[in-house]
Amino acid sequence: ERPLMLWVGYQDPHNPFDPPARFRAPYAPDAMPSPIGRDVDDTPLPPHLRAFRRSLSGFTDHDWRTLKALYYGSVSFMDAAIGRLLQTVERRLDMRHTIVVYLADHGEILGDHGICGKWAYHYDACTRVPMIWRQDGRWAGGARRSAIIELGDFAPTLLDAAGIGAGPAMDGASYLPLLAGESLPGWRDHAYVE
Repeated sequence: ERPLMLWVGYQDPHNPFDPPARFRAPYAPDAMPSPIGRDVDDTPLPPHLRAFRRSLSGFTDHDWRTLKALYYGSVSFMDAAIGRLLQTVERRLDMRHTIVVYLADHGEILGDHGICGKWAYHYDACTRVPMIWRQDGRWAGGARRSAIIELGDFAPTLLDAAGIGAGPAMDGASYLPLLAGESLPGWRDHAYVE
């Protein structure tokens, strides 16, 4: 009957990766791809990155694959939890008047480049994160869009989608036209990452 906002945050997938056994089982470490970029000359890298790589140099390929398998199991565990929440929302709310957004603040490097985590290492595995928008009857399901989006753009876009509009002092910009499959004239060609 009235506007409602529900903000749900999950800690997982997050280190230590320890999903329940039923979510761990489908992901065999031996079936996981090996990390990329581990065997490179790290001489030109910054000292802190070289030190971090060396602190993890004892990890074997199997160790990294095991970490990746546990991470994938953790992602599946979260998918199931989010699915349960969405089933309840779908039963109780009109999805034509409900905006659902799924996003993450960072990815995991999982052994690529000889490191893991996020920290100050801005590889694609860390900075390219999922973002899914849904409003039945408004945006095409399964469509993919491509643009350089920052997390600071999320609030202005959500406010725009809700018909409220962002204030002039708000960081970021609305990319609402992108969700409808339209272009973003004059949109940025870079992103600020820290």
